[in-house]
Amino acid sequence: MDPLDGLTDQVRRAFDRISREKFRGDPVANPRLTVDVLGAAVVAGVPTMVVLTPWTITGLAFPPDDVFPSVLEIAGRPRPVYRLEVAGLGTVRSVTLPTETAALRGMAQARDLARSWVEPFRLAVRAARA
Repeated sequence: MDPLDGLTDQVRRAFDRISREKFRGDPVANPRLTVDVLGAAVVAGVPTMVVLTPWTITGLAFPPDDVFPSVLEIAGRPRPVYRLEVAGLGTVRSVTLPTETAALRGMAQARDLARSWVEPFRLAVRAARA
């Protein structure tokens, strides 16, 4: 198995757990959505992916040297980067992408929106690591 596939599975399991433990019944969580991981790739030596959850869409980065900026410019807009410790994943950098998932009608629409952020997130990570 590709190591990136293993990381993708770990991310999915970790965010499924967070969804069950922290967001079940929360009004910010869209009950029509589930956790999905899209666009996993290694960009400039950094494993990256976009995670769709019932409460948000997030770009994740796993810099192996733990060096990463506190802000990424994504699609012309500065976005804060959070350094988080996530059970089952360890240290991860997290960037909230579009913040509104409550109005999404279902997984197909949510996946399309999440996929639209894959390339802008990759470009921002590449620029940050250059």
